[in-house]
Amino acid sequence: MHYDGLNLAEGELSLGVEFLEKLKQKAKFSFLSANVYLKESNELVGREFLIKDFSDFKVGIIGLVSPDFFNQDFLIKEKLVIKDPESTLRKILPKVKSQVDLIILLSHLGKKETRKTVSYTHLTLPTN
Repeated sequence: MHYDGLNLAEGELSLGVEFLEKLKQKAKFSFLSANVYLKESNELVGREFLIKDFSDFKVGIIGLVSPDFFNQDFLIKEKLVIKDPESTLRKILPKVKSQVDLIILLSHLGKKETRKTVSYTHLTLPTN
């Protein structure tokens, strides 16, 4: 199976940022993380978004994670900051929309929070 991107969440980060950096070097796909930052440098842990260019259309892929799924002691130890998913999406969505025909949100927010976060957008959510 071929992957283009992986949304980083607590499972992928559980072995630490150092391990993740080594894994990123070996991976043949992008690690997405629009709202997980390194506290000291304010740099994203993964790519803000990914654009896949197909012959007739372009697809934007955004990954978001909820801060609720992370242990606060772990975030402090790894010097990570999880920024608000909704405000993050509001910030980057215009930039992505202007470049693509379709947007895929890789959401690790939970069903209710995902619906709330995208309620102001024109993104279509799956029905199940």
